[in-house]
Amino acid sequence: MNNIQPTVGRIVHVTVTGQSGPVIVPAIVTHVHSLVCISVVALSAFTLEGFHAGGTRPMTSIEYDEDPTKVGSWRWMEYQKGQAQKTDQIGSTILPRVEALEKAMAAKADTQRIAKPKVAAKAKAKPRKR
Repeated sequence: MNNIQPTVGRIVHVTVTGQSGPVIVPAIVTHVHSLVCISVVALSAFTLEGFHAGGTRPMTSIEYDEDPTKVGSWRWMEYQKGQAQKTDQIGSTILPRVEALEKAMAAKADTQRIAKPKVAAKAKAKPRKR
């Protein structure tokens, strides 16, 4: 499994039993039990075969599985996996640059602290008499 975190409201693919075998349908995550176990409402109204009169089908505690033929399992859509991969690639190129910048800034701050002359404290001004 990749590093995408399941959260309530996200769309995932769920495999359900259709009239001619396993069918992949979109589903909305309704509860997250763990990183691999979620509850969803399968949106069967989007299938060509249709299997629930109400157009939706609640499913609880379904497990993550990359096999699209495994009925009762869920997986991320290809688009979501592609976006996560792009984010990982960007993160791997940005992180070393951020670390180098932080190191340079810390070194500059240390240099400024060392080179900064100490300023003598000003004497308190006496109040004026009227």
